[in-house]
Amino acid sequence: MIGRKLFVALLLTSQCLFPQSYHVLFLSSYHPAYSTYHSQLEGIQSAFPKDELELDEEFMDTKRLGVSENITVFHTYLSEKLKHLPPYDLVITADDNAFHFMKDYGEELFPSLPWVFLGVNDIDAGLAENSNPLSTGILEFVSFDKNIELIHSQFPASDKIIVIYDATPSSKADYLNFSRALEKNRLFDIVEFDLSLHTFEEMEAFLSSQDRGVPLLLLSAFLDCSGNRLGFSECFDRIYRNAQGPVYHLWAHGFGEGVLGGYIVDHRVQGLEAGKLARRILKGESPGNIPVENKSPNHYLFDWRELKKWEIRKGSLPEGSSLINSPVNTRFIRVLALLSGAIIILLFMLLLYHRLNIKLKAANKSLEESRNRFEELFRKNPVIMLLIYPEDGQIIDANKAALSFYGYTEEEILSLTIFDINQLNQSQINREMSRASREKRNYFQFRHQLKDGSIRDVEVFSGNIKLNGKRYLLSAIHDISDKSRLRRELIQREKMNALGFLAGGIAHDFNNLLTGIIGYYDLLMMNDLDEETRKHSLDMIFQSAVKAKDLTGKILTYSRNRDKKRQVLLMADLVQQCLEEKAAILPDNIKIKKEFSCSGKIWANSAEVSQIIQNLISNGLQAMESSGGCLTIRINPFHINYQNYKEFKGLSLGKYRLLEVEDQGIGIPKENIQLLFDPYYTTKEMGTGTGLGLALVHSIVEEEEGSIRVDSTAGKGSVFKVYLPAYEE
Repeated sequence: MIGRKLFVALLLTSQCLFPQSYHVLFLSSYHPAYSTYHSQLEGIQSAFPKDELELDEEFMDTKRLGVSENITVFHTYLSEKLKHLPPYDLVITADDNAFHFMKDYGEELFPSLPWVFLGVNDIDAGLAENSNPLSTGILEFVSFDKNIELIHSQFPASDKIIVIYDATPSSKADYLNFSRALEKNRLFDIVEFDLSLHTFEEMEAFLSSQDRGVPLLLLSAFLDCSGNRLGFSECFDRIYRNAQGPVYHLWAHGFGEGVLGGYIVDHRVQGLEAGKLARRILKGESPGNIPVENKSPNHYLFDWRELKKWEIRKGSLPEGSSLINSPVNTRFIRVLALLSGAIIILLFMLLLYHRLNIKLKAANKSLEESRNRFEELFRKNPVIMLLIYPEDGQIIDANKAALSFYGYTEEEILSLTIFDINQLNQSQINREMSRASREKRNYFQFRHQLKDGSIRDVEVFSGNIKLNGKRYLLSAIHDISDKSRLRRELIQREKMNALGFLAGGIAHDFNNLLTGIIGYYDLLMMNDLDEETRKHSLDMIFQSAVKAKDLTGKILTYSRNRDKKRQVLLMADLVQQCLEEKAAILPDNIKIKKEFSCSGKIWANSAEVSQIIQNLISNGLQAMESSGGCLTIRINPFHINYQNYKEFKGLSLGKYRLLEVEDQGIGIPKENIQLLFDPYYTTKEMGTGTGLGLALVHSIVEEEEGSIRVDSTAGKGSVFKVYLPAYEE
């Protein structure tokens, strides 16, 4: 019993000394220079104890870039970035655009992850999140009624109010809501100034021409009719310099720069309340059990200097009002409070130090023993092990087995990144890691280069590990070069066995070709042969010899296991080259149509990609020999993503180049399509085809980590589609 109590005490002490750190993403609708961002961030952070929150930030920048134009780019950028980052514990969104982005894409980008929102003006959409078990948040109500009453109470003699707004959707909505609120109790006439119809310069001229003392309500002024955008401070400076009356605002930014006051939305308070909700969820409370907060935490705020300028007494302010720039020496009070707090904390720490000193030493001893066990496991392990920083692939540490395998000294290997050792290029490594992430596995097969230049096939098992507060990848590596060599030899042996089955059919084709050559040779030996018949016989002998040569070349290509040199290729150039070679023999009844939306840049073997193109074009031309028609060749970019990857089994996520060859020929019966890529299968007449063309295309495409598909209808033509990985710098 005593031992159990001691364990609980030690557990509580360890939680105090080493609090858990939560990894949270803050998704802002705007940009870092926007006036509300820092207040929201400060409020969120103030809800967490020190070192408990590890906060990352992403900005949609919709004020400057717009929403519809930017949402696709931001989605693509964020989804790619998330592949390389450690997972988050929770997401906090700020303002409406980030809120709607999370509603639309949250399940795709952050499956089953809880999230908290703040600053949402779309009230109906915000309240609807009460039915979402993964989210809750704070709504933002702008109090137009209270601000109208406030302005009228401070300037009862004014019969009008100037309202400035711009073309941004939020500003238009605010103006509409303000107009509706004013219609309930017509205390003013509105003098509106719409920046979607005017420039900033016209705004300054308009303000300077107004009567003295007319109050001004600023809703938004970021964008004018010419498309010019200004930051809040720059825009407000123009308004304040030219305004002839007091300036009111509905949000906390602008106070201290010339805003007199208002019943405001305080973004720091919004951030604080959202942070509190986030911490409750991170501590284990379900967001589905926390109702959406529909009471916006607004309050009255005034600038003492502006009150004095417009002769408004401090005593006339609404109850509970806050005041900035007050003549009271607030700095002295703050310093005194800080000193008092520091003394109390110091005394408390001295007392706590005496009590925790022994426990701290015990905890340090346990931590040291844990580190020693890891060192023992890592350093002396016979398995090759590397410790890698995932952000840039830098090798942080390597055990003795790794130094022996790669042939580097410890100093040399720590100066390398994993990309210096791995023989795949960056895009191929990313595709492999993407596939592993999608299939929820931590196993890879790569080719690693040793210091002496030799290449070894390896299996890599990687997992996340956290050391000193940072995340790393711990990779265990096994040399499988011998196993890979045996596998390649087995595949080659199987290919040769398959060729053995083809030998009978190939011999039959050669007999047909040789019979034709011999027959025409005998005909040429006749003395009474006319010139036209002699020329025809020579042509037929030549064509038969060419067919025999092509058949031999295809058999050799299909059977040999050659090292294939790869390079950057443009499929459009290879297609053009093939068409130029066939131009002389192209029948008059067949037309060629090219539709290239890109050059088709890939990383592959030139001869083999040419073989793919030649076979597909020849196949299409032969299909239209009797009927004629149009052969269409297309090259387009193609992207396999999380929306369509299930349709392309065996291919990794990423960018591809799509080659399509479409003919208007006889088509292929449905029952024959599945046999198209079998070796020696052909639908052509005896002696006119080898049956190796499409089998060879299929073999090459798979070796290039691509895919080939065919759509065909008997009597209506066929289209062959080849997907090859795109080359990325």
